[in-house]
Order: sequence, then C-alpha cells, then structure tokens
Amino acid sequence: MKYSALTLLKFVLALLSLLMLVGAPFLPPITTTLHPSANTVPSLYGPADLVTWLDRSQHSWRCEYGPEFGDEHCGMVLSWENLEPIAACSRKVADHDGDGWDWENGRSCIVYRQISTSSANSAFPTCTQPDADIDGDGWGWENGSTCKVSDGKSDNLVTTAEGSWPYCAESDSDPDGDGWGWENEQSCIVRGSSADPNLERPSVSSAQAPYCSDAATDPDGDGWGWENNRSCVVSGGAVDKHNSPSDTLPIGIDMTGYQALRFYIQYEGRAEFVRVYLRNFNPAYADQQLPDSTKFMSATLLTDNLKAGPATLSLSNFNVAQWWLKRVDKPRLYGATEFNNIVLLGFDYVEPGVHKMQLDKIELVGERISQVTVLYALCAFWVIFVAIIYSWRVIAVRLSRNSGTATPPTTEQATPRRNRTDLELAYHVIQHVTPVGLLLLEVDHLQSIKQHCGSSICESLNTELQDLITEQQSDSIEPVSLDEGKFAILLPGANLARLELVAESLRTEVAQRTFNKELKLSITVSVGFTLISEHDSFIQARQRAEWALFQAMKTRNTICGSPR
Repeated sequence: MKYSALTLLKFVLALLSLLMLVGAPFLPPITTTLHPSANTVPSLYGPADLVTWLDRSQHSWRCEYGPEFGDEHCGMVLSWENLEPIAACSRKVADHDGDGWDWENGRSCIVYRQISTSSANSAFPTCTQPDADIDGDGWGWENGSTCKVSDGKSDNLVTTAEGSWPYCAESDSDPDGDGWGWENEQSCIVRGSSADPNLERPSVSSAQAPYCSDAATDPDGDGWGWENNRSCVVSGGAVDKHNSPSDTLPIGIDMTGYQALRFYIQYEGRAEFVRVYLRNFNPAYADQQLPDSTKFMSATLLTDNLKAGPATLSLSNFNVAQWWLKRVDKPRLYGATEFNNIVLLGFDYVEPGVHKMQLDKIELVGERISQVTVLYALCAFWVIFVAIIYSWRVIAVRLSRNSGTATPPTTEQATPRRNRTDLELAYHVIQHVTPVGLLLLEVDHLQSIKQHCGSSICESLNTELQDLITEQQSDSIEPVSLDEGKFAILLPGANLARLELVAESLRTEVAQRTFNKELKLSITVSVGFTLISEHDSFIQARQRAEWALFQAMKTRNTICGSPR
C-alpha cells in the first residue's frame, strides 16, 4: 500500500510530538553550583565554644547542642559577595505599585525603603539573656532571630532623617563640636547638641545639607563637617547619600529559574532532620540595616537521605515562617515564598546532641524544558500546521479553478444519487414482486487507482460507472452508490440464472470500456449476487451478497453468487 508524502509527514510529526511529550522529563536537568564557589562566604553561629570548625577548608564543622540552650540554635550560614550589583533607584524614582522595584536608566532598580526605628524596635522581642549582646550595640540574637537588650543602646536611639543613631555616652566624643561623635565603631549624637533632633529646631539631613569644601572640617571621620556656621556633608563620607548603604543593597542569588536544591553533605549525629532555610531580600519589606527583616523561608531535610547520597529538596517545600509574617504590616501580601534575591542559605539543628557536618557541594537544579512548555509548544505547532495545510488546499483549489485545469467535480456529480437507506426503502417498495435479485458491484484495485490518479478521477469514475449500469439495466431499480467504486442493484422478479447473466454482462461491459477521456483508464469489476425471497429479511440478504462479493474480490474481475 502506498502513502502520499503528506500522510508520511503527518505520521512523522505525530511520532516526534509523542517522543517530545514522553521524553521531556528524561532530559538532563540544568544545574548551577552554589557551593563551593569563590563568591561563597561560610560562617557558623550558636553558643560560644560549642560550635567550631573541624576543617574550614573542607567546610567541616561540629555543634554540641544541649537542651540547656533552650530555643537557641547552632548552625552554618552561606552568603555571597562580589556578585553583579543591583542598582538602587535614585530619589527621583517612586515605587508606585509598592513592590520595591522600578525602572531607571534602561534597567530594573530597587527602591530602598527605610523602616522606622520605632516600628523596627516594636517588631523585635526583648532579649532574655544580657550576654546575647556580644558587641554592646543593644542588639542580640536569641531563638533564631534578632532581639533587643532592654538596657542597651536600642532604648537610647534617636531618629533623624538619615536613620537611627544612639546618643553618645561621653560628650568629649565630639571634638569638633558639630554634635556628632564616634563610639563603639559607629556614629553617635551628643545629647542637646546642634545635631540632636529633639531640640526645638529643624534637623538637617544629608540630602538637605551642602557638601563641605574641605574634608578637614570632619576631624572625627563621621561624614559630617562644620562650615559657615552650619553642618555640611563630606563628599564620599559615611552619610553621603550618593555613597550611602542604600546605594549598595544586599545582592543575592536569583533562584526563580530552578525547581530544587541538591545537597552533597556528610553528616554524623543522631538528628532525624536538618533545617534548611533561605532569606530573601526585597526592599518592599526589608531593611538592609535590619538583617532579620529579610523573608525567612525554611524546609526540613532528612538525615537518612543525606547518608544515602546527594539529597534533593524541592523549592516548593519551603514555607514562610509565621514569626516573620507577624512582623510585617501585610502578611497576606507577603505570605508567598520568594526566591528572586536569596542573600542567605543556612543549616541548623534543633535536636540535642553532637552533630558533625561536612558541606561538600550545593547545586541548583532546574528543568531543561518543563512539561507545561512542551504542551504549549506542541499545541501551538499543531494549530499552525493544520492552518497551513488547510490554507494550502484552499489556495490549490482556487488556482486550479482559475487555470481551468483539473476542475473538481460539482456537488451534483460527487454526491451519490442514493445511499444505503434509499436502497432499503426501494426494496420495501418492490418486495411484493418476489423474488428480488440483489447485486453488489465493486471496482478492482480502487485504492491503487486513487493513489496514482487522485480523488477527483475516482469521483468522475463513480459517475461514469453509475451511468453505464443504468444504460445496461433499464428494467432494474436505479443503481445505488454505496461507497466510492461500489454499487448495489435491485432486480424485481429475477431468478439465479438471470442474476448470473446480468452480473457477467456488467463485468464484461466494464472490462471492454475505457473511462476518463483524458487518462483513458481501463478497469475491471467484481460482482456478488443473491436472491431475496418473501421469507428473507433484507439485512440477511445483503450479508449474503457481501459474502459473495468478498469471494469474487479474492480472484478479481469475476462474479460469484450466494444461494438462499
């Protein structure tokens, strides 16, 4: 059996589509190494002297975690440095939709939103242990989050246009008399000085103050000077808005194009699971001066999986911590996970015991082609393909009509004069003239003729055959076209001898005649026949005639009768 080029093309395309659909999940995933990397900065945290490096070069560490530490955890955290910076928007850009992002200078930029100290202070709990404040800045770390020491400097902060600053403990911290001093490795404000915003006069911000003409006006190096009886900003200093921390926002890793994290970790200990957490920085809710304001998302990793080999953790398993949601103004708005700017990745333990971990490798894993993308691509391809085939056929028909060649048959020519229902109705009209003869005639090798000559030739051949049968058997009921190249003939008052004679006459006439004036086709037919008595049902008689035709088609160009 021969097939057209278009049929073969459809088959090949359908096979390729099936292979794409089935094979897409088996494509090798996209992997990106997060650790070890030149940009990775590992560090440990937890109770002093109980969290130590075993081999820093191999990122191997030990944590002896006891129940006496309460909710305080021990763990390891990874951050990144020397990444491509994200530009901060200038002060002229407004974040209209409140998502923390805008567009400036042909690229995305972050709109920095400083969180007021009053709301920040109220958002964090008070430290239960005074020694939680290691550096004496009034802030500590307990229960896995930032806390403020009640008697520390967090209760002695003053808010200015530039941010929150502590009052100086000693007045001689301000040698130049500009109201600013330097204590505990940070700037401080001398209470009651010209820089104290609680005085009954407007405060001067770095955005409003002029630049100093000489850096020597800032002897203490706090970024502020004194000229012309007013404060001025030292260009490039600590409070210069063009060189302020808001222009160097935290830079992280964009994980939105990936689906999972793969960990290569060697673990020793009795913990059933390790908590893995991510922190995402978004200026819509986070402040770079408050590390705990970054969104906290965590998931658990079973240690049994780590011992078995590389363990994969889907990003969909991460959830936003409830304690973090309570500290933002709109928890429902920010309740979804975010992975577009991950600034920290950490591990910690919450089960007592001795834990040893060696972090060998961390990879980001993503699908090369997602199943959804494959489905959309295949749907789009087949819609376009069907549209092209349909358009091509319409254009071909119009061109053939315009050229006057190979004109398709008209509707009257192509449509069979009768169908199977008409055949049965015709029988019921003449069934009283018994017996009735039924002949089935079919063209031999019709599919071969159709492949070589086309559908239009077969349709015209159908019409010519119908006309020939009508001419030869004027006393019969008009022949019924059952299918392409197949006809049924009813002969009232016939017998088997007459049926055999009519069948042979039709077979001989068709074999001797030439069809289609242009192609001059020579064809043959096979004929099957039977008699329908008054006790027969029409369906049974037609089945006998079909069987006789089938026997004749085995030899081709012959006739065969079926007795009652």
